Formats: sequence, C-alpha cells, structure tokens
Amino acid sequence: AAKTEAPPYLILSIVAAAVILIILFFISRRRKNISSVINRPQDIDLSALTAVDSWDKDVVQESESISLETETAQEHPPAMEYPETNTVQTPSGPEILPTEEETEHLATPRKRRDAPLHTAPVTKDDLSDFAGSKILVAEDNMINQKVISKLFEGSGIEIIIANNGQEAVDMLNNDPSFNMVLMDAHMPIKDGFEATREIRKNILFEPITVVALSGDVGSDDIRKMKEAGMEEQLSKPLRVEALYDVLYQYLELTSDTDEPDNVTDSQLDEERFGDDALNKAEGLEICGGDKEMYGEILDDFIRSYATSDRLVNTYIESNDDIKLVALMLDIKGVAANIGADPLSESAETLREAVLINQTEAYAMLANEYSRELHRLLEAIESFKKSINNR
Repeated sequence: AAKTEAPPYLILSIVAAAVILIILFFISRRRKNISSVINRPQDIDLSALTAVDSWDKDVVQESESISLETETAQEHPPAMEYPETNTVQTPSGPEILPTEEETEHLATPRKRRDAPLHTAPVTKDDLSDFAGSKILVAEDNMINQKVISKLFEGSGIEIIIANNGQEAVDMLNNDPSFNMVLMDAHMPIKDGFEATREIRKNILFEPITVVALSGDVGSDDIRKMKEAGMEEQLSKPLRVEALYDVLYQYLELTSDTDEPDNVTDSQLDEERFGDDALNKAEGLEICGGDKEMYGEILDDFIRSYATSDRLVNTYIESNDDIKLVALMLDIKGVAANIGADPLSESAETLREAVLINQTEAYAMLANEYSRELHRLLEAIESFKKSINNR
C-alpha cells in the first residue's frame, strides 16, 4: 500500500499546542509559588524589619524624654547642674590630704569655747582676762563710744574707735591684726551689715570675729546679721556680763583663771533708790560699777540731748521723718545705756509711730517724750548732788 505523509499544517498545530501547554505550565507554577508566599508569612525573615522598627521607637521615646526634661529644666531650673560623665573606676587607696601650704588660707572656727556659768556678778575688772587682745569698735554715737571705751579702760585690751562702717573697713585694710570687731548695725555712710559683708570677702580677715551691736533687734535684723557673717549679737545697752561672755567664747584667755573673780554687789546695792526716771543701779551695772565713769556719761547726755525735745518738734513740723526716726533710735540706745528706761521706751514709741505714719499721734507722743526727758534731767541732777555730798 502506498505510504501517506501528515499534512504540514497538522505538524505545526501540534508544535504550537505543545508550546502553549509548556507556557501554561510555567504560568501555573509561578502563581502557585506566589500564593504559597502570601499564605505563609512565617516563612519570611522579619528580623531585620523588627530591628529597624525597634530602633525607630527608641529614637522617638528618647527624643520625647529629652524634650520633657528640657521643658522641666526651663520651668524649674536647678541651682547648679552638671551633665553626667563616664568615669573610670580606680582601685581605692589611702586618702590624700592637702598640704599645709594648700590649707593655710582656709578659715578656722573662730569660736574657742562655750560661755561660762557665773556664780557672782561680773565687773569691768574681769575683762583683764583678755589683756593683750585688740578690738575695733565701729560706733557712731559719742556716748556709746565712751561707755564702751570706759568699760575696757584698765583691762589691757587695746580699743580703736571707728565712727562708721566705712572707717572700720579702712582701718582693717590698714591693720588686719584685730582680734574682734564690735560692729554697730545702724550707722551713717556704711552700716554694719554692708561693712561686715566686705570684711567677710577679704581672706585676710578670716580670723577676725565680728559681733553686732544693736538696740533695735528684730527678726529682720537677726536674719541680716547672720547673712552678713556676724558671729554674735550684743544688745544695747551693753552689759558687762554679756560682753565678757562673748569675749570668753572668741578671744584668748591671758589670765590664770578661766572664770571671772567672785565679787559682791554691795556697791550696786547702795544705788538701788530714787526716781524711776533714772535707774542708777542699772546704769552703774552697765558701767561695770564705775561711778566716775557713770557720772561722766550722764554729763555727756545732758550736753548732747538736754534740748532734744525741741529738735523732735522741729522735725515733726518740717515733716522730716527720716531725721526724726534716726534721732529716736539714737536716744533709745543712749537712754538705755544710762539706765533711763522710761525715756528709752518713749523714744521707741514715737519712732514706731513715725515708721507706720501715725501722724495723728505725733503731737501726743512728742509731749510724752518731753515730759520723760525733763524728769530724767531732774533725776540726773539729784543723783549728782547726792554723789557730791558724800
């Protein structure tokens, strides 16, 4: 039989069909792989993405923390704050102490001992326990200068007077060998607070004790004294026993005994009489029992303040409150120093009225001051006559 060949078009159709099947197979295979990836996310390594995401979150959190701390610092700034630094731990060893040359400029405690317990009255003679000491007295009132100078007379203590705070600072700059400064709080030109602040700034004055003198001791003054650098405060009128106690705490003792000698107060008992306008016993006690000194101070008071009531009226009429307050503060302290408590209290009452601008009370209080002043002048004359007749 004759052999027949397949038509050419049939062969081409078979080849084309085979190609199409192959193509469809690969397309189906690819889709299957894609579906498998989508349906199985656990097969994907997400560690890199997780690390990146975590770093982003840390950056955001750290950024927010810094911003809050910055805002807090701006709203409530600390007194002093330093950034943290990395430190290297080193083995601990023996403590390295500063050399003597490195510490010779540092302040040492000025207080040497506690105040003593007295079994008998203290007189000005006991101040000789501190003979050889050198004290600068900053005081603007002449009578108060005399009272203090007389108290130290014969004690062996060198006393130098400065009339205001500026003079005191200048004297210390010229001679820093003083052991103590008795500093009046209220003075012209430069008051005791400002002068003490200047003293405390100078390292040469570190060993010097500064003691405040004030007849007007309020809570504000006490605060200012401490802030300025004053160690102690002595009230006016200055008492011998209180003065002794302060000297005892801060100065070197040069006598053989650490306690003041026992004395009797019979000399003071002799003066416990007379008008209440002038407490002679109190005045003598302030003067350490020295009648001659007391008489001189009374004479100084008469010369300086016998007509002070006229000056009060002048200041009131001219509305010069500043000078009136200064005069009353001055007389308050001076009167207390001589034992004239009623006049001292009257001066303080008038001063307080001026400070609160209680003008309707000025005339009445000025008259009261004048009455107390003249009662005191009469008492002083009576006392002087009694002394001269003995």
